[in-house]
Amino acid sequence: MEEIRTDGWNRHDSIAFEIPVQDSLSRYHIDIIGRVRNTYLPDSLSLILRVNAPSGASFTDTLSLGLTHNYDRIWEDFRFGYCSHVRFTQKGIWRFYLWHQMDPEILKGVFSVGLCVKKERDGKK
Repeated sequence: MEEIRTDGWNRHDSIAFEIPVQDSLSRYHIDIIGRVRNTYLPDSLSLILRVNAPSGASFTDTLSLGLTHNYDRIWEDFRFGYCSHVRFTQKGIWRFYLWHQMDPEILKGVFSVGLCVKKERDGKK
């Protein structure tokens, strides 16, 4: 999980993750996880996700993560099930990049964002 600077997350700054894949036959489950401060008021977080394969091929997806708030806490954790049964077709380093697409350009209140990639076992994560 990557911490966001306390002065905010600039829309032009990506958060990058490198996932080494040696098993191209198994299936994986991918979650986007994070933490927002109780000062984060929107009930969603809009993100752009770009995935780069080891070969250089890439694709981009736009996401809107719904959030629930309990303002009695200092922060709220979230977990968004992005994809299940994913097969990485190439061995090597897969790179994932996340940007926010919220207004304003400098987003405040997001404490951290991460990526959780787990190999599924027997059809389950």
